[in-house]
Amino acid sequence: MNKQIYNEKHIEIPNVVDIIDWPAGFELNDFQTNKLALNTEIFYIPIIDMKYTPHYNVRILNPIACMKSRFFNIYSKVKVDVIQEVERINMLCVPVLIFLYEKFDKCDFREAKKYFYKFLEIAENTHYKRLQVEFNIRLDKVLDELYNVLLENYSDFCLPDMFMKNEFPSIIKSINKKN
Repeated sequence: MNKQIYNEKHIEIPNVVDIIDWPAGFELNDFQTNKLALNTEIFYIPIIDMKYTPHYNVRILNPIACMKSRFFNIYSKVKVDVIQEVERINMLCVPVLIFLYEKFDKCDFREAKKYFYKFLEIAENTHYKRLQVEFNIRLDKVLDELYNVLLENYSDFCLPDMFMKNEFPSIIKSINKKN
């Protein structure tokens, strides 16, 4: 049983969706111009029987931005239940991995790399690095797994050799050295 979704009396607590101007850890300009697309995705519900047209202005945080906000919640003491925030960050690791994989799969390399570096900003942030060590949050494993998946399917992607042979391994080595 995942105790993190229950309160102290083991009563199930629903996950609440917040409608907010911008989440913790972000500034208003993080949701303007090109940064809007870098931090959010168009909200889409793939329901066949329902006539639903996604709208550009109805957006949700992408997994990387969601993770950044969770780290900020802990660092700035916005949330008192640190363990729950840590669990949420850990649970976001797989969606972040899939999200990055899909970006490399569906976007051109330069576009996908922007999301990759957005994730690296979190992994390398000095304040968040302390939290990673203190709470055993393994963002390095996300990078390792992404590298392995991209390498395993290398022929399916248009990735520069320099990125896969030099840059990405160097980043992993640097992140692992800091852990």
